[in-house]
Amino acid sequence: MDWLTFFSKLAWPSVAFFALLWFRKPLTEILNSIKRFKFRCLEIECDAPELLKDEYATKLESILKNHGSHSFKWLRKSGYLPLSDEQFENVIAIDESKFQKTTILLIGQDGDVIEKRPGVKLAQLANPAS
Repeated sequence: MDWLTFFSKLAWPSVAFFALLWFRKPLTEILNSIKRFKFRCLEIECDAPELLKDEYATKLESILKNHGSHSFKWLRKSGYLPLSDEQFENVIAIDESKFQKTTILLIGQDGDVIEKRPGVKLAQLANPAS
């Protein structure tokens, strides 16, 4: 086997490997957002068990205490919690006395609202006791 044949046999597996490495974050987000998978006679339904949701709630509370209110997108992109928007809402619903869903506004330099994103804040910070 000469070198050209050797490298040509490795080309597609190498491309696939580096593509997976390059797109690992978007692929992780897509895989985490899949709730139901159906192929022919095989059907898989995925949902985070309650224990896992409680762990996410504890982690979310810690993040919000340290960083304040943030959008779901920021929490996902910064690597804190790889959840879809719907999964974030499920975690918030676990303990609505702790968390409050909010809208995060991105403001441009001219003071105009650029984008509105769904987000979360701690309820005790939203309604401080007087």
